[in-house]
Parts: sequence; C-alpha cells; structure tokens
Amino acid sequence: MVHDGSTDGAERALRADELLDPAAYPHPVAHVEVLQTNTSLIALTGEYAYKIKKPVSFAFLDASTLSHRRFLCEEELRLNVRLAPELYLDVLPIVRTASGLRVGGSGETLEYAVRMRQFDRSQELAALLGLGEAGAAEIAALALAIARFHASAPRRVDAAGFAGTEGMRAAVLGTIATLLAHADHGIDAPGLGALIDWTHDALRRSMPRFREREAGGFIRECHGDLHSRNIVRWRGRLTPFDCLEFDAALRWIDVMSDVAFLVMDLHGRNRTDLAAIFLSEYLTQTGDYGGIALLPFYAVHRALVRAMVDALAAEAEPGRRANADSRAAARVLAADGFMRPPKPILIAMHGPSGSGKSWLSERLVGPVGAVRIRSDVERHRLYGASADRHAGRADARTYARLRECATACLEGSMPTIIDATCLRRADRDRLRDLAASMRVPLLFLSCTAEHATLARRVGQRRLEGADASDANLRVLVAQLAGMEPFATEERAQLVEISTSDPQALAKALAAVSSRRSLEQAPAR
Repeated sequence: MVHDGSTDGAERALRADELLDPAAYPHPVAHVEVLQTNTSLIALTGEYAYKIKKPVSFAFLDASTLSHRRFLCEEELRLNVRLAPELYLDVLPIVRTASGLRVGGSGETLEYAVRMRQFDRSQELAALLGLGEAGAAEIAALALAIARFHASAPRRVDAAGFAGTEGMRAAVLGTIATLLAHADHGIDAPGLGALIDWTHDALRRSMPRFREREAGGFIRECHGDLHSRNIVRWRGRLTPFDCLEFDAALRWIDVMSDVAFLVMDLHGRNRTDLAAIFLSEYLTQTGDYGGIALLPFYAVHRALVRAMVDALAAEAEPGRRANADSRAAARVLAADGFMRPPKPILIAMHGPSGSGKSWLSERLVGPVGAVRIRSDVERHRLYGASADRHAGRADARTYARLRECATACLEGSMPTIIDATCLRRADRDRLRDLAASMRVPLLFLSCTAEHATLARRVGQRRLEGADASDANLRVLVAQLAGMEPFATEERAQLVEISTSDPQALAKALAAVSSRRSLEQAPAR
C-alpha cells in the first residue's frame, strides 16, 4: 500500500494493486505491470509508462506531502523534456471514482503521475554495454548531444559567493559520511579508506580551481545522474532520461562533473575505449579542456556516490545484497583507477593536409584511451572564418592553444593526441619541452602518402565539406614547400606510418605500446 503523507485517511491511500486495472488508464490497455523502486511506483501499460512518487522521507528526499510530490513530478517533466522530449509527455492526476481508480480523471486527486513513452529496457545503455552492442558512433553522437545540452543549460549567477562550490563540497562530504556508515556491505574497507583520504586531499587542494570554474560559468543546471542506466537507445539514438529532480543542488553542478559520471560508469563496465570516445568528442565540441584537470576528482566522487547507492540497496533488500555488494566493490575499484592512473603519453601527429592524420588519430582515441585535440577545430574556435586564420601569427597562436589544452589534459592524467601538421621544427621542439616539463613520454606519428594521394584526399574533402579542415590545394602546396624534415636527433621519438597501408592503425598502436613500455622499463 502507498500512503499519502499529507492525509490521515486510509480510505484515500493509493494501493499499488489498483494500478493493475487496465480500466484505470485513458487509453486501451491489454496488460499492466507495476515496478517499484525505493522512491517510485512505475506502471507499464505497453504504450505508456506512468511514474508515481512514493510518499517517503529520507535524508536526501522528502516526498511526504502530495503537494511536494506534484512539484517533483512537474520538475521531472520540465527537466527531462530538455533531453528527451519524445519520451516525457505530461503530468496527470490520479483520482478515485465510483468505478475505481482513474489516471487523468476528474475528482479528488490521490497522486500525480509523470506520463512517458514506454521503452524496451533491453535498449538501456547498461544493457547494450553488457551485450557488447553499444557502438563508437552512437557514443560520439551522445557526446555531441550532451555538449549542446550543456551549452544551452542555465548558468548559475550567484552574487553572494561561491555557493555552487560550497554545495559541491557539502555533497562530497555527505557522500563520504553515508558511505562510511554502510561500509560493511561488502565494500573493501582499506581501499575505501584510501579513496576517502584522497578525496579529502583533492577537495582541499583543488578549491581555487573549483571557484575559478564557478566564476567562469561552468556550474549549470545539468542532468545530475548521467550514467548508463539513465540512457536509452530510442528510435536509433542514445537518449538520456531521468534527470535528477529531487535536489537542485545535486544537478546545479560543474558540467565536468556531469561528464565524469558517464566516464566513470563506462570505466567501471570495462569500456575505457567508449569512455575516451565520449570524453574526446565532448571536448572537441565544447573546448572545455581546462576542466579535465578536475575529471579524476569528479570521477572518484561519482564512483563513491554509486557505491553509496549500492550499499544502501544492499541494506534495504537483503535478498539482492550479493549483487549490490559486487557493484559497490566495482565502483570502488573504478574510483581507484582514477586516483592512481598510469602515466599518460603525449602523441603528436605529423604530416601535411591529406596525409591521414585525422583519420588515424580518430581511430587511436578509443584503443589508447586518449583525448584528441584538433588544430583545425581549435583554429576555428580562435578565428572563425577569418581570412588570416592560416597566417604565421595565427598559426603560432593556434599551436599555443594546442599546448594549453594538452597541458590541462596531461594534468588530468589523460593520454593526449595533438592532431596538427607539426611541420616546423620549432613547433615540435615546443611539444618536446611540454612533454619534458610534464614528465610524460612523447611520440610523433608521421603520416605519409604519395603526393597524388594527398591532392586527391584534399580535393575530395573540400567537395564533401564535412570536415573541420578547410585546407585546399594551395595550402597543401605551401605546406609541402615549407616542411622541415625531422633532424637526426629528433628521430628517436618518431614513427612513420603510411596511411595507405591496411595495417596503418595496427602499426600505430604498436608504436604507442612500444613507447609506453620503453618509458616504463626499469633503468639498467
């Protein structure tokens, strides 16, 4: 039985079994299934799903009154139509008449329901990942959708100070406190303790950067709960749903925290390749490389949040404790990977337009687990369609931007690919200086092709008009005339790859693996 905390009349209470009556719905229904979570009832009718808030009161949620449950339903609708307008339809009252329960009827309201399009749960991203059916292209498309969503999301304007940062700090400490209270639910306590200590230290150490992000407008009304169980393939497109509606402070967050949740979740499901593709595409669209330095912190926090949820589930449902404990332990393990990541590598592409740099670097992102920074994209970000965007001064500024972005990525322990021509020795030397200052290995992948192939590829790309590069044959001729070959002392960090070779990708991956192994080999 579901009781309304705003009344003391048992005769008014909504019973879950009443939702099983097909006649209760304003459309033909052959069969009804009712699911329950800790906070909701969900009636599945075939075409539509009706989500009803339970009158519960927890430390993180108070839905004890009908008026507040109505507000939560309306908030859920408002928030989710931003990302899933085809799924979320409206909010309907639920009333009891002489003929029984009616959804959308007239009379005294017992509850409210969010009406959604019902979808096949086998199409949730978590299920697709489990079956190996989630593809790189749709993950990249999801990243584009999230980037556009964040760009249009309301931004926090707080004249009273850094309320967003302080709210985040309180949320992190609250998560830790709750998790510690339930740490006996199958979670490795020593590992958890190390993560908590690291989180405390990182929170204190990064406070100036958190405040800088808030002042820069990066705290926005985000999804708040962006993980693979809240994303569904709907009509051929991965669609986020179930935004966090019950606590505004938990969704008014740094956009990088929103991103980190899905990145962490993909890592926890052993799909580091898709995590890298998602993150790299998101950054290509937004240019928010400065947020990467905080990604490990946010990923660890998000892993701890999921571990907390799993621990609470284990306590609430003893029969499912083994599964919840296993998931919680996996979250802690995923968090540990962000706390102690391997040393990143800096990979710099090399070659004139049409040599296949972008083609190859795009295919390296997933297997290497890297972020790719594209000179063509960053040049457009700096200059737009300005006629002098290829001038010497503009080129120098573009390379300075690439180094700035790469520095932020490496600070966040992300393997980094710079997709640029790197035709001049001076530009390559500055990348060597960057790698040396960050104490990371550096590899130049020089992409080669016959001159006729270069010209054909550049011409074809111009005709298709679908790539960020705007190089034409005139630019290609100038590049070939001005190329500065690698000197003997540079070649130790160089591997040449013919992109006409069917084994080009395999050879590039072998080169990356070899460079990493060489860096990690013990000194003799």
